[in-house]
Amino acid sequence: MHFIRQLYEGKTVKQTSLNLGVPEKTAYNWLHKWNESGVDGLNHKKGAKRPSFLTETQFKEVEGFIKGNDSLGTKDVHYFIEKNYGIDYSLK
Repeated sequence: MHFIRQLYEGKTVKQTSLNLGVPEKTAYNWLHKWNESGVDGLNHKKGAKRPSFLTETQFKEVEGFIKGNDSLGTKDVHYFIEKNYGIDYSLK
């Protein structure tokens, strides 16, 4: 909705995407969804992404690992997941 508000304030899609830190292509997708379906078009559709490699239980274990260690970086979490579950997620 921040995206749509900025458009109504007169900003361009490019300016708004930069303000929000999203790719311009994503912003144009949002604009298309807004024009087609209004607010409902912007709601996340459950099942729109591919299934996770981790189970809910594994996610909770990873969450516990993160909460229990204040000084972790992305590489630390990546290593934990790879070591414990054999899954090699991208660092992105």
